[in-house]
Amino acid sequence: MQVKVIEEYRTPDHDPITFAAGEAVDVGHRDDEYPGWIWAKAKSSNHGWVPESILKIDSLGSQAIALEAYSAKELNTYSGEWLTVHRVLNQKT
Repeated sequence: MQVKVIEEYRTPDHDPITFAAGEAVDVGHRDDEYPGWIWAKAKSSNHGWVPESILKIDSLGSQAIALEAYSAKELNTYSGEWLTVHRVLNQKT
């Protein structure tokens, strides 16, 4: 799917959460405004929002195993440029 950027975006200066498939992560609270997202802390990086669908959460709800690799790195965009969407996760309707 192709989408056209309507407003320029500059990424904030932060170290996003990243982890590999099979990596253990600590999980916290779920996002009430954006269902399907959960706060997580990777052992090897920072914390941030992660799609719950890519985690296998333990029965206590405090630990999970990543089912796939993930990075919350954001990209700069420019008004008028065209982007290709490869996958949509937990889109807010």
